Amino acid sequence: MNSEQKFDFLQYDRSFIRDFLHNIQEIREKWKLPFYLFQEKKLLLNIREVRNCMGGGVRIAYAMKANPWIGSSAVREVDYLEVCSEGELDLCIRNRIAPEQILLDGVRRTDDLLRKALDYQVAKYCVDSPGQMEQLVRMAGRGRKVFVLLRVSSGSRFGMSRQEIRQCLDLCLDREQIEIQGVQFYPGTQRNDVRRTEQELRLLEQWLVFFKENMDLPVREVQFGGGIGVPCFMSEREEDFADAFQAVAAYAERLSRDYLVTYEAGRIFAASAGFYVTEIFEKKIRDGRNIFFCAGGTNHIRYPGGMLGIRTPYLEAEYKAPLGFEQSCSLCGSLCSQEDVLARECGLDAGANPGDVVAFCNAGAYCQMVSPILFLLMETPGFLVYNNTVKDEFSAEAVVCRYGPGYVRSKTLGVEAGAHIDRGGF
Repeated sequence: MNSEQKFDFLQYDRSFIRDFLHNIQEIREKWKLPFYLFQEKKLLLNIREVRNCMGGGVRIAYAMKANPWIGSSAVREVDYLEVCSEGELDLCIRNRIAPEQILLDGVRRTDDLLRKALDYQVAKYCVDSPGQMEQLVRMAGRGRKVFVLLRVSSGSRFGMSRQEIRQCLDLCLDREQIEIQGVQFYPGTQRNDVRRTEQELRLLEQWLVFFKENMDLPVREVQFGGGIGVPCFMSEREEDFADAFQAVAAYAERLSRDYLVTYEAGRIFAASAGFYVTEIFEKKIRDGRNIFFCAGGTNHIRYPGGMLGIRTPYLEAEYKAPLGFEQSCSLCGSLCSQEDVLARECGLDAGANPGDVVAFCNAGAYCQMVSPILFLLMETPGFLVYNNTVKDEFSAEAVVCRYGPGYVRSKTLGVEAGAHIDRGGF
């Protein structure tokens, strides 16, 4: 790899979303706007590209917290899913994800959650504290061996100190049902600074030296994430993210010569495979400037790592009567709030009007998960997983499944009746 190399997983598929919007009529007749659109084919291509960059000896894990709706698609290309809550585990169980493809992680681990994981025969666990280790020792005595990764601190509130690591090892002494396999290290998220990334990788190296020199515990497996981000705003330089990723990929490849290495990520797989699709319902002119109002708003979409309204996201649109040239305008949501600004200054076609459709790009990771969805108790967006490998790729039947707007109010997290479901996916 070289610094000039472009990485496709940092870029959304422009031809796909433009064709999708151009052919959206049948889709919008069946699926009400606004909705999230997740392109399954792009997700799988992203995972393959990252795996190739890491080298053949590095395994890949998908962090479901980035986007749980595409977990059953991702599992076809990754080695396992990182699951951090009972809701995520329930999705895996309902969709028959093999227990050997699940790693239970997370800060809060109730007895009910752990019992459910053990009953499902999940065998791999990350431990974030001595309390979690004590809980695992207490509940795992069911004749099955469980395998543990110890999460080591990167300097944040997550992970364990050296003293806490020793406490964990003392707790599982002579416990045949517990086997420590290695360590987990995760420093942060949305990284695009190669110097900071290299500094964090050096910290992981120090941890590995510590285990080798001070602990009577051979580290066989290292799971780590570089937290590499994806450019969501037009002001961000793709080269910065690419340089940081190259540092992580080179380190993973070197590390795999001595350890079983798993690279864990969510955003770099899912972000460019997702779009938030909405429609303009009103146009106003203030001081000669166009202001467009969209269905939904900041209660539906927020980009982690940057403020909508201050920074401009990548947008694509479909117009009924385009004039062929852009003009500057503002794009707002439908909330009763001055802060509900999606793009304070962006370029839309001068012929933009109510009824036109706008897509927010690189929105496949976290955007839907960190939004204040209960504001005004408005209806939440649908979630469409789209398989554009079918014969009529822009028909409504290409939607392999849909999670309806009512999912927030239902513990079942079910697929709506009538949706075309393929392979039992989410």
